[in-house]
Amino acid sequence: MNIIYFSHNIKSNNRERVKFSLDTFINKVANKQIEFNLEKKKIIKSTFINESYLKLIFFILRFLIGLPINIILEIYLIFVSNKRYYKITRDSIIDRLERRTGELTTRKNKKRYIFKNLLKFKIYAFKISLFTCFIKLLVKIYKINAIFIPQLDGVPFATISALCIQKGIFIGSYSLTLNNLSIILRKGKDNQKLNERYPTPNDLKKLSGINDLELDQIIDKIKFEYISRSDQICNPNLIKKNIDNSRIISKFKDSKRRNVVVLLHVFTDQARFRMDKFWFNSYLDWFLKTIEFCKLNTNVNWIFKGHPYENKYPIKKKYSDQIKNTIKNNNFFYIESEEQFLHDDLAKLNCVVLTCHGTCKIEYPAMFGIPVISCIGSYLSYDSYKQPLTAKTLEEYKNLILNAHNVSLTKKDIRKAKELLAFFKYYSGLDIKNDISINKYFDSNKELIYRNY
Repeated sequence: MNIIYFSHNIKSNNRERVKFSLDTFINKVANKQIEFNLEKKKIIKSTFINESYLKLIFFILRFLIGLPINIILEIYLIFVSNKRYYKITRDSIIDRLERRTGELTTRKNKKRYIFKNLLKFKIYAFKISLFTCFIKLLVKIYKINAIFIPQLDGVPFATISALCIQKGIFIGSYSLTLNNLSIILRKGKDNQKLNERYPTPNDLKKLSGINDLELDQIIDKIKFEYISRSDQICNPNLIKKNIDNSRIISKFKDSKRRNVVVLLHVFTDQARFRMDKFWFNSYLDWFLKTIEFCKLNTNVNWIFKGHPYENKYPIKKKYSDQIKNTIKNNNFFYIESEEQFLHDDLAKLNCVVLTCHGTCKIEYPAMFGIPVISCIGSYLSYDSYKQPLTAKTLEEYKNLILNAHNVSLTKKDIRKAKELLAFFKYYSGLDIKNDISINKYFDSNKELIYRNY
């Protein structure tokens, strides 16, 4: 396998060990490789030593001659084409602009938003086009059949992953949570099954064979970490103060109407990459339509909760106020992010959870037996099409919300959620202290996968 390996400065206290693990994985999988450092913006290693210099000169000259026209064409297509590669690129630029500016946009005003930020959009489009032209040159010269990148979403990585899908080559990436490292090389038809901790058919078969006692012990351990706030994801360092939420709990706990808690997302968290095959285009789109549907169901108490990480990527006050006022003006209850209303507090409300998608889809059923209404999504750690109470169309989503007071889970549903959460938090990845080995599996499309676990 010939690999382009995009290395970067790793943000971890164990960065040297993580880099060593990634290097070892690449060295074991690759026949030949080119390592390109993203910070230094140059090739720092290449094992392609037997290539003909005349061949290289020919390709490079042809590349340079055609580069201006190719760049202009690529930028134009990023603006107008609805082919998946260009749509993913366009959406990733909009995601980047939203995160940098703190502004939000919807599907309806997306073109107006691009025009408003036209210069910045063109600069990003130019840089991405130049970079991907360079990658395409390397792919052609060295017959590359795998590209390893630090992450799959964001600029320019969403474009690179889309390029890999377009060309049918392997995409490599990694996921690091505390000392747990998952490294993977796989192919994809879209973003749906690309998550670094997405279980293979073989994983699912093994999970189904775990007895209930063993599985419950694993879930109890995960649940303890969530409730004690020792889990890295559910207790962000941004929240430091302890708050007594008994006031909110007592307000709703004994209500005669069922409580439905709507878990909001970080509105600028690369939404469009996760909506690859979706009828919404952003989390703001999802929020506004959700409000519209919630107003139609008066049989429940609607409670909206800010995401624990929302202040990591803050949005402008006018958008934040718009979101909060839309909730409150409809007489819905709103819980601020800073109130630390997390898993164990929510579990005391005898509620249903409503969200767009995400790990809460499996967390709440697995740990608390709480039903979660959601939509299909991409780049998730589970197959959203196979989860209960999951809308595959806008009409299905509306019907689920209209019947939110009647939804429930079966024992089988809860068992499956436990298996998926156990894999996500317990079985996927390895401690970075472990030696790196290459394990081969097949995904549900019969494509080969290489993993470190």
